[in-house]
Amino acid sequence: MQGTGIYSDPFLIESVEDLVAVGKGLDVDGINDYSLASYYKLGKNLDFEDENSYENYMGLDIFDSDDDDNNQETLRNALTSEDNGKGWSPIGSFLTPFTGTIDGSGHIIYNIYIKRPDQDYIGLLACSAGNIFDLGLSQGNIYGDSHIGGLMGMNKNGTINNCYSAISVFGYEYLGGLVGRNYAGNISKSYAVSNVNGNFRAGGLVGRNYGGNIFESYTTGHVAGEEYVGGLTGSNVNAGKIYNSYSTTNITANNIGGGLTGINRGEISRCYAAGNVTVINSFSGGLVGYHDEINGIINNSYYDTSATGQNDNTKGIPLSPIDMQKQASFINWEFLNIWQIDENESYPYLKNNLQTPHPTPFM
Repeated sequence: MQGTGIYSDPFLIESVEDLVAVGKGLDVDGINDYSLASYYKLGKNLDFEDENSYENYMGLDIFDSDDDDNNQETLRNALTSEDNGKGWSPIGSFLTPFTGTIDGSGHIIYNIYIKRPDQDYIGLLACSAGNIFDLGLSQGNIYGDSHIGGLMGMNKNGTINNCYSAISVFGYEYLGGLVGRNYAGNISKSYAVSNVNGNFRAGGLVGRNYGGNIFESYTTGHVAGEEYVGGLTGSNVNAGKIYNSYSTTNITANNIGGGLTGINRGEISRCYAAGNVTVINSFSGGLVGYHDEINGIINNSYYDTSATGQNDNTKGIPLSPIDMQKQASFINWEFLNIWQIDENESYPYLKNNLQTPHPTPFM
């Protein structure tokens, strides 16, 4: 891997082998330290299923063989579903999280495959307390138990900016299209177009936002679970904040499901939801399934009554599809620098995290 792993000269990731090396420590020559605290930068798109994304091992003694072609094929099979193995091994762990920086440089990682149904903290990264930005994940499938996300299982006081996930996530609890659990971390200008399926605390972007901040982000897709299910987050608790965000994700739950979040014990401000909400038993809402009026706050946030199929006025402001397409309906929203709307044609969308095509009631 080119570079020295410092801010001004990051390690340059240009192959799947380079990605495998992240967090593995010293190479076999004892020269490069691919630590969890180093700076990394993607130099190109990577595809786990494309042989052109594989090169050589750059000093990593992964397999006991001198046949590079054989090793390349073996690694490719191990990281995809071809040999029915476990697939990608996440970077870091809960006890030893990634603390460095990954600059995606606008590149995309395709076809990540993880099948570890009995394992927790699953994603491209297991757990991160570092900085991840300008990175996309597309066309992958991830299976795990708890704390499962396309980008990472847990964001532990870390920062995620301008990232997205368009993959499917399956597990038991704390499931998100992007992040399984956002623990006091910051997520901004990010989105997920994902299929999320599990039991508890499942969200289109984040399974559980625990004291974290989610700003200028959105989701679309489908989320299904037993309890605490939401289009953006499964739960927003412990003074978690969700600002200037929206979801058009369809959700299905047995109990406690909402268009934006399943349960709110934090703050929601200037948000909206416009995906179908189906809750079989109790606690459903167009914006929020269950709102804790003592520990939760909802300010200037709305939902489309027709799209969600809901009509409650204590957990968000209900609007008709026609009013959802009028700027005047959204009180105290910042339409100069944050939001934009195609009057009478679209829902509001984010200027700095643009959804294309723009969200409409007819999507």
